[in-house]
Amino acid sequence: MKESVMIARHFNLSRNSVRKYLNQSDPPRYRRKAQPKPRLGAYEDQLKTWLEQDSQRTKKPSVSSAS
Repeated sequence: MKESVMIARHFNLSRNSVRKYLNQSDPPRYRRKAQPKPRLGAYEDQLKTWLEQDSQRTKKPSVSSAS
């Protein structure tokens, strides 16, 4: 059995895909066109301020039921 057929069966890919990847000189890479703008980007400064304030607060003692 050919190597490409064995690889295709092992990785559950088509023989054409395996042949295409074997013929490439460099491994395939995912390239994003541009970094998407985060949905919370407009609120980033406010969120950082809140996190800073929250980290400076004293922690309340935990309340547990007395047995």
